[in-house]
Amino acid sequence: MVLKAKPYISREYFLNIKAYFSLKTHNYLRDLLPAMENVAIGKNWLNPYNEELVNNLDGRCFFIIKKLVPHLSLRKDYVIYYQELQYYVKLGMVVDEITEILSFNQTNWLAPYIAFNTEK
Repeated sequence: MVLKAKPYISREYFLNIKAYFSLKTHNYLRDLLPAMENVAIGKNWLNPYNEELVNNLDGRCFFIIKKLVPHLSLRKDYVIYYQELQYYVKLGMVVDEITEILSFNQTNWLAPYIAFNTEK
């Protein structure tokens, strides 16, 4: 239903999903990864070179900090706008589960106010 919704309708959606990009799309998407996510970066996310740098400098001072990260692995509790999800599905995202849907009506209720202030 939501994946087939037409753009720019009065009823809009935000979805909480569990999804991933299939392996066959990784080569195509590797230069510009879509769907960034706020992720706590641990030592297991580091490549061998960066891990060696951390250990050589001072391994005790490695802090796990949330960063905005582009990646192609599993996303749990990923909140996304429905038009963006439609685009990512075209790119090869596989949606396992939609856990929550927030729907709302979008109108141009501020248009008269903006027009009034513009004419002043």
